[in-house]
Amino acid sequence: MAAFWRRNRLLVLAFAIVLGLAVFFGVGAIRKARDFDVAKEQPIAAWMTPRFVSHSWDVPREAMMDILRLEEGGRGRVTLEELAEEKGLTVEAYIGEIEAGIAAFRAAQGK
Repeated sequence: MAAFWRRNRLLVLAFAIVLGLAVFFGVGAIRKARDFDVAKEQPIAAWMTPRFVSHSWDVPREAMMDILRLEEGGRGRVTLEELAEEKGLTVEAYIGEIEAGIAAFRAAQGK
């Protein structure tokens, strides 16, 4: 064992450093991943998609579709800004409707 250590000192030291760095950055990545979940009740913004708002505000998909006045099987990723334009509303007015709809949904649910 002593001969191995003498011949491969730098290799073992480099391995130990790399292993230490992997653990250090791995723990940091795990902490970040744990906190990565969508922030609950994040203020609604024009860039958000209906799915994002639904998840962030904990509103079922069907209820969100009703609030947004959308039909099932609509387009894929569409932002609230695009939806507001299609409905002829300002983004602020549309977001106000969404917030009022979420409040009404929660009141009906007793939340």
